[in-house]
Amino acid sequence: MALGFEPVGVLRRVARDVALRRYRSAEIFGRFRAWRQSVRRQPVLIYQMGKVASTTIEASLQRAEVQPFFKVHSLREPKLAAERQAYASRWQPDAGGWHIWESIRAQHLVDRRNGQWTVISLVRDPVARNLSAFFQVAEFRHGIPLAYLDRHVDAPWVVDVLVDEFLGTYAGHHEPATWFQEELEAVFGIDVYATPFDKGRGFSSYVTDRANVVVIRMEDLRDVFADAMRVVLPGREIPIVSANRGETKSYAELYRRVREEAVLPSAYLDELYRSRYARHFYTDAEIARFRGAWTARSTSSDGGR
Repeated sequence: MALGFEPVGVLRRVARDVALRRYRSAEIFGRFRAWRQSVRRQPVLIYQMGKVASTTIEASLQRAEVQPFFKVHSLREPKLAAERQAYASRWQPDAGGWHIWESIRAQHLVDRRNGQWTVISLVRDPVARNLSAFFQVAEFRHGIPLAYLDRHVDAPWVVDVLVDEFLGTYAGHHEPATWFQEELEAVFGIDVYATPFDKGRGFSSYVTDRANVVVIRMEDLRDVFADAMRVVLPGREIPIVSANRGETKSYAELYRRVREEAVLPSAYLDELYRSRYARHFYTDAEIARFRGAWTARSTSSDGGR
């Protein structure tokens, strides 16, 4: 007799939900899942700093049934230890954490396995990336009351409050400028700054005995994704799948207001847009356009607020 549902699948979901209630059991569950996925096959690594559209890459690989793959932000122990501590101290079942447990497994494999790794990485306008990353961790890591601010989303002061918190509280402003040296170069020995980035193409590849890497600009992702995937996953046709989770976050309206209305200090914009990172991956015209978005706001942008 057909039951109308899959009891094994239901039991697995129940077990997962129970495990995620506490950090320790969630970590055990997550690390076991990462081990099981990679025990026989080496995973593709989506290896990049946070908030550069890696969720879109993840969804696209999943739809194309590219398995296994891990989405990781760091493969270096000091940073992983700090991330584990941060999640453990403020654990919430919906806070994420899978990337940490997959990173631990990937670090173990990279340290112990010879052979070439397939790596997909991304870059993004550093100011836009930092603002997105700030919202991702504002409540969870810094205790900023986004739920309260969301109830006052139409207030004229809310953008200024969030900009002040962003500039004064968020600790990751320099991550775009340091990530490639501290991560990709330290782990795989690939210096992306040693050769010019193909700004006209929107992505570049780097191949060594240790890794076959493609670095894609997020701003070009939709146009170049299929071509970039052919470089690191030859023989596969992988269409892009849109997966913009930011629009579904509880803070989506707050984030939209800040993106559209925030004016950021010139000194901050100088620091990020004159960095080696920005100049390597973007043209002067592109940087000027990015910068203009944070300085030239219409006086009518309050929309009647």
